[in-house]
Amino acid sequence: TLIATSGGLMRRRWRTVGLLLLVPGLVLGSARGAGAIAHGTWVSKPTVSAPWVLPLLYSTNGYFRWRVVCTGIAIDPETIVTAASCVQRTGFYEATLDGRPLHNNDGVPRGTTAAVRVEAVLAHPGFRSTTLLNDIAVLRPLHPLTLTSYAQLAPASVSALLTSPTPPALTLYGWGQSERSAAGRLRQGVVQLQPRAAARAWRSRFRPKTMLAVGRARAQGAGYVRACTGDTGGPLVVRKRGVSYVVGVTSWSASSCRAARPTLLTSVAAYRGWLRQASASLPQAASDDNRAKPEQITATAIEGTVSVGSVLTCRAGTWTSNTIRLDITWQTRRPLTGEEVTTKGSTWTLSSVDAGARLTCTVDAYSAVGRASASALAVASIPSGPSRASNTLSVMSLTAGAPTPLPSPGTPVTCTPPTYRQTGVPVTVTWSVVSGGIATEIGTGSPLTLTAAVLRQLAGRTLRCTTTASWGGFAPDVLTVDRAMAALAPPVVTRVSIIPDLTFVAPTTGMTVMCSASVAGPVENVGYSWAMQTADPAANPPGDTTLDPSARILGTDQNYVLTAADVAASSTEYLVCTATASTWQGSDSRWDWF
Repeated sequence: TLIATSGGLMRRRWRTVGLLLLVPGLVLGSARGAGAIAHGTWVSKPTVSAPWVLPLLYSTNGYFRWRVVCTGIAIDPETIVTAASCVQRTGFYEATLDGRPLHNNDGVPRGTTAAVRVEAVLAHPGFRSTTLLNDIAVLRPLHPLTLTSYAQLAPASVSALLTSPTPPALTLYGWGQSERSAAGRLRQGVVQLQPRAAARAWRSRFRPKTMLAVGRARAQGAGYVRACTGDTGGPLVVRKRGVSYVVGVTSWSASSCRAARPTLLTSVAAYRGWLRQASASLPQAASDDNRAKPEQITATAIEGTVSVGSVLTCRAGTWTSNTIRLDITWQTRRPLTGEEVTTKGSTWTLSSVDAGARLTCTVDAYSAVGRASASALAVASIPSGPSRASNTLSVMSLTAGAPTPLPSPGTPVTCTPPTYRQTGVPVTVTWSVVSGGIATEIGTGSPLTLTAAVLRQLAGRTLRCTTTASWGGFAPDVLTVDRAMAALAPPVVTRVSIIPDLTFVAPTTGMTVMCSASVAGPVENVGYSWAMQTADPAANPPGDTTLDPSARILGTDQNYVLTAADVAASSTEYLVCTATASTWQGSDSRWDWF
């Protein structure tokens, strides 16, 4: 039984045209995951020793369910050689470049990070699925490959070595199945030319002028080295002076990977001219019949200043040259109204209703075969106003207390606003006295100088600092800091005495009397007053030191020298000494009399 090792994609195609059997027993095999080269050996570091042997994947829609179907050969950054039987279906192809192992059965690389789409396919025009003649094709990657090395198509001098009495060593590579399992990595196998065995096995299906046949029986019946399902399109290589020359491209073999029958390959020597011409035609083929969806090269970005009335621009980024159209869509949900908004175009004009919104710019790229497999997104979060850094708050320089003691008049008090993530955010500072829930403005700016008048207004009330940051026309950020201020604490005159005590010492002309006062608390000034009045001071309410309207002021010093008139009047009038202690917080008076 024979099998075309390009896999199940070909099997399904050929079944639809009723050609399941090419000759009695000739069957097209199933598409399975990787392994590769029956009875071969693993290539431990594919990206080092054979970076130019690439697994070829296929997807019907270009989005998902990529399956390994064949192997490809990179001969330069813009050309991949494979078998024509690998690329007969419409759909999407790509090659993975990082050499990582493949999944067990579905052929999807594990964690593949490097892959390139195929944008142009040129199969030999003489290829026939019924005979698998002319089974060769060239592919153009969507963007140039950046491999560490590339294979070379064997020149005539190297191809001639195959017919020499001592042919060179031949190595067969492929990403297909092994004889035991569909799971695996790139494998290689040392093989020998087997034209006679191929003629016996395949008879007229083997065309020596355009095909090669290879295989190798291992010692003691340990198996037969040959290609297997998924190896189609892989290279047969001659190594010479450090260069890997491709002399053949794997085409088909027996259906069972355990069968000891040669693998048939398309001879590079027979198609060297066509390969040269087809490779040169790939750019035009990419232009006439591009088969890849676009890929983004540089990222999408939103540019502009975030403020009311400003215009944001969605920069689509750069895309591969097969892009024929870009569609840009803006989307947002406005928190203030709950409205969902979608609009087309490259720009968006911000308004106050965008405050707090998350604005998304989506770019869809199209080529001749459809939309890009993934849209590019750029997101701009529109703040509802100035955005504070690290949740900082406004800070007042007055130390908090319960309540805060009144400072001395002339003390400056500052209010430091928070820091903002935006630059150049203007902040205003307003000072208020709060009493009974009503705020009365007393000043603006920072610092505020606390005069005695302001302090008396604040006593027993709350000092409030309000910082207002406005930015971009959005809602301002308003913060307040409060300090409950202590009540006024005026001095207290605790005792006033006339010295000497005239109750026990008779007053005489020329006698010096002193008004002695004791004061509790801070005091800035103590004033004195001497007077004579007819009304009895004891008749005043406690604490009331108001003189009688008939009182005569005698002096304002602490000491007073009695006159003869004073001595004469003391028998019918009262000599009154008043002491008044005062600070900016208030005053207190007390008196003594005789």
